[in-house]
Amino acid sequence: MSSSAQDRRKYYYAIGTREVSRLHAALLDLGLGPEINHWIRDELWFIWRLLRETAFTENVLARKPTWDSGTYADGGLVTTQIDWEEGYATIVHHPEKPDSEVKGNRALAKEVFPCPT
Repeated sequence: MSSSAQDRRKYYYAIGTREVSRLHAALLDLGLGPEINHWIRDELWFIWRLLRETAFTENVLARKPTWDSGTYADGGLVTTQIDWEEGYATIVHHPEKPDSEVKGNRALAKEVFPCPT
């Protein structure tokens, strides 16, 4: 089975946003204070939005979404989220390989979505 360009974009988007969420959780755990945490959250939210725009918008200036981020062309899930500590953890599934065959697959870690309140 060969993954399409859209499936590869979905995969790398999922990896990128997972890493942003992990970074956010790790920075919150440092206890840097509310002002710094607010600034960090806003910056990470901006990065998350950029990832989404570039992955799912064919014409970024027109802001026309091109597809759903939840499933690959063959119907397989892009990600699975599970409860993890005070946040969640994300398993990102490769579009072509079983999870056990993906080299460099990182261990689960706590994530916090960097959404502004």
